[in-house]
Amino acid sequence: LFVVMSVPILVTGATGKQGGAMIDALIERKGFRVFGLTRNPDGAGAKKQAEKGAEMLRGDFADKSSIVEAASILQLFIMSDPEAAGSSEAEAKQGLDCIDAASEAGGIEFVVLASVITCDTCPDTVGFFKSKLKMEQRLKESGLKHVILRPGFFMENFNHPDRNPLTKGKVTSLFAPSTTFFCIATADVGKAAAAACANPEKWNGKIVDLVSFVYSAEDVASALSRASGVTCKYETMFFGTLIKWIGWFGMLADLRHFLYHIEGIKPDAKFDMEAIKELVPEPITIENYFRQVGQWGDGEKFAASQ
Repeated sequence: LFVVMSVPILVTGATGKQGGAMIDALIERKGFRVFGLTRNPDGAGAKKQAEKGAEMLRGDFADKSSIVEAASILQLFIMSDPEAAGSSEAEAKQGLDCIDAASEAGGIEFVVLASVITCDTCPDTVGFFKSKLKMEQRLKESGLKHVILRPGFFMENFNHPDRNPLTKGKVTSLFAPSTTFFCIATADVGKAAAAACANPEKWNGKIVDLVSFVYSAEDVASALSRASGVTCKYETMFFGTLIKWIGWFGMLADLRHFLYHIEGIKPDAKFDMEAIKELVPEPITIENYFRQVGQWGDGEKFAASQ
């Protein structure tokens, strides 16, 4: 196992769900000195990561020089989602600048890029996926040793505290009930990134689909029913339907194309689900994810956990 004690590693998007999961996994694995990049090191999210043991650095995706400065003291570099990019074009620019910054820093030995499944096969109209593909291509051209992780649908999308909190008796998302969900928990994305960083020679140059389980909408509702002790059904959020009606321009058009693409992925779509078993031997099931949540969005505890 290739682990050097206290290897300095930077996680971008450190206060986001995915970046935070990567910080958690790196700290738990040990052997790394973990730095997090954020626009506001004094913010609540940054302070939370600092309490876990991460050292927070100021850096802005819109300011490449700040990323070069932060990366100059590092050996490993994990690229999570840009913070509040706003559009697929802005996300692509920020991601490309970030990769260029890793190259210019000079000492980076290994880069982990969090991309997304189907970014190479989806229609060009799915801008947020194609922006990830541009990042992948730039990283390959950079000459940096790297691994590309392509996560599937985050289980946390069924339980976003602001946009989609769990409502008693149902589970919702933007997508139609016929959608097949190729899922992974963000905690497992973090574990996969940490495992790859612990053995960069093995994972260098590889692209890994991070899909741990495949569920129908009915499967998801049944899992929540078992976890909560309350019979649940699946429903499409009104906003998901609305986007299909009005999403013809700008960012709304990006969302519309994204919705149709995800809904169109066939249940028998082929993803390499073996490699993830090496990185994360015991991934979280959707039922266990709901059990970990343990409560509805209003704070009421699940009957099954009382």
